[in-house]
Amino acid sequence: METGAWDLLGLRQLTTKVEQPAELVISGLYRYVRHPLYTAGLVFIWLSPVMTLNLLATNIGLTAYILVGAYFEERKLRRVFGVGYAAYQAVTPMLIPGLHLKRKSNCSTNAVNEWRNE
Repeated sequence: METGAWDLLGLRQLTTKVEQPAELVISGLYRYVRHPLYTAGLVFIWLSPVMTLNLLATNIGLTAYILVGAYFEERKLRRVFGVGYAAYQAVTPMLIPGLHLKRKSNCSTNAVNEWRNE
């Protein structure tokens, strides 16, 4: 499942008549983080050379918005892709490459190993 400009704007349904079955994309930047566009957005807003109080408040709000959006998107992706996405979650960090937080997972070690071998 890749994100394009039409998806980002929510206008995909205007250009596509038949819903194509979704495919889990784990190549490219998706090998390093599950949400590379969110990561790029966070880098963009936080690497501003000037930080005023207003900009700080805006950045905190945007960061919260992105994190909440990522949480709900993760729930949707778990429903759509099931065990495959759970295995992907188990081995790929959400936003920061190399950062693996310990979290409770419903995915077994066998499922992750099977998923890696596919």
